[in-house]
Amino acid sequence: KGAVGTGDEIDFSSTLSVGGSNAAATATQASINATTGVATFAAGSGTTLDDALMDIAGRFQAATTSAGEIALFQVNGAGDFYIYISDSANGVTSNDVIVQLQGVTIITSLAFAAGDLTIL
Repeated sequence: KGAVGTGDEIDFSSTLSVGGSNAAATATQASINATTGVATFAAGSGTTLDDALMDIAGRFQAATTSAGEIALFQVNGAGDFYIYISDSANGVTSNDVIVQLQGVTIITSLAFAAGDLTIL
């Protein structure tokens, strides 16, 4: 939700925060920018939705995942962004949340307030 020009707000049951770390991306772990939450992938990785999710979950696990950790990403580096919200279990599980942010092709900043996330 969010008024036009003010960004999109995600109100979730868990407190949201950027997960993972910005360590260099590998074939099994994405690099996640702590400021923007945007995940980047090693060459040849993140080319499918499943592969991108697995690489983000791999980074979350390596950095001790917790409920409400998020990462934003584009499949194969193009198109709409997705948001991945972890349930704290290792790997991609049925309780994780993945949402395609239709029409969002650029992320300039994130704001967290009272556990909610606003994407600008």
